[in-house]
Amino acid sequence: MAENKIMSVVTLPLKTEKWQEDILQKRFELCRKIYNNMLHYEMKQLNKVLHDKRYIDSKKIITETYKIADDKEKRARKRTEEYKQAVKISNEVLKEYGLTEYGFKNEVLKQRAVYKTNISSTVAYLSVASPLWAAMDKYLFGNGKTLHYKKYNTLNSMASDGKSGIRMVDKDGKAIFSRESAMPIWINMSVPKGKTLIMPVIIDKKDLYKIEMMSRKLKVIRITRKLCGAKYKYYAQFTVEGRPAIRYDKDGNIKNPVGNGKVGIYIDTTSITLALENGDNKTISLQHDNTSNEKIAELQRYMDNSRRATNPDNYNADGTVKKGITIDGKKSKLRWNYSNGYNRARLELKNLYRVDAENRKLEKQILANKILSYGDNFAINDYPFQYAAMRKKMFNENTLQDEKHKKAGDKIGNNAPATLVVLLDSKLKAKVGAGVTKVQLKDIDYSMENYRERYAQKILEYLQ
Repeated sequence: MAENKIMSVVTLPLKTEKWQEDILQKRFELCRKIYNNMLHYEMKQLNKVLHDKRYIDSKKIITETYKIADDKEKRARKRTEEYKQAVKISNEVLKEYGLTEYGFKNEVLKQRAVYKTNISSTVAYLSVASPLWAAMDKYLFGNGKTLHYKKYNTLNSMASDGKSGIRMVDKDGKAIFSRESAMPIWINMSVPKGKTLIMPVIIDKKDLYKIEMMSRKLKVIRITRKLCGAKYKYYAQFTVEGRPAIRYDKDGNIKNPVGNGKVGIYIDTTSITLALENGDNKTISLQHDNTSNEKIAELQRYMDNSRRATNPDNYNADGTVKKGITIDGKKSKLRWNYSNGYNRARLELKNLYRVDAENRKLEKQILANKILSYGDNFAINDYPFQYAAMRKKMFNENTLQDEKHKKAGDKIGNNAPATLVVLLDSKLKAKVGAGVTKVQLKDIDYSMENYRERYAQKILEYLQ
């Protein structure tokens, strides 16, 4: 990979005033509305495509080709004129209905026109059209199952290329794309006929890592927010060229250095086992202990009691929630009323989840750095975490009924093994240049004694 194609991200807090936070809240909400309006339109276009006979016929040929199990036969089928023509027709139909990245860019400009005094065209494209097209692309050509609207207060990022919309500026208000040492910088969010926001960026003068990162060329700039308690905190997120800078401690030594050697890793939902070149094996637990479990349970009980007390008509006599209500012979959705105490408890619960997620992520960061200290060439088993989290139907011969059995969803959600794999891969790419090699293991014998150590050793042999 070319050096100028490697990107890194650095996040810095913004110093905002109350009136600026009110405007930012409004603009985040307008971006959400543009997103949902555009998604509604594109869903209509998608429905037309899915009922177009040309697309149906061409998609059938493409799907049949990908169902071929033999790779050699599949490649031969892709070289046929019939397959090439089917791909060409399907792409032409998608282009005709505007289901392309360029079509999304044009459509978002139309949707944004109503809010042009608050949202610039660049911000609309990078904050709305780009992520929406990524979702549509995954739905059309990947493993996406459905497209979702964004709920209130769920869009928490606005982006720009740094040239217009959202810019990094100096004390004279001039746009800059890299920061010189000790230079104070501001974030300028402006629209042609709307209110301009100028917010100072807070940089710790002792944080040499962030100072070096900010001296690099800026590629993308974002304004993000995070709900901490009952208040949002705002941040500027800079995407810059190059690998992450090297961190040093106060004595000038490199923080979290990468080791030297080959390491085989076997990971599952509860632990990670390392096989080192010197023959040692190390098994590390992934168990995450949430110290707020009792408080979370208490808040959930309080919220349930409050919800039942303020909405008694929404529950059946046995305590279950009604499926709907009938008014004048017409069915309608349930209407829920929430007390002030309920709303405060909901914010407190949300904050507890946030703190727990931050602690879990920090644990995985520390563990990833520890694992990287053992070597610089890693191979890991490609564990199907997504499949393991699914519920599985099993036929009960006694009751003659299908029963749903929970698999490893709770363990995966609590221990976050997939997050650790992603962190290992990204850190290794940033420091060494090559990521973690994934190895497919077949017919794993879980009854075998010390099977984790044995399979970790087998994965290590893959690197020899």
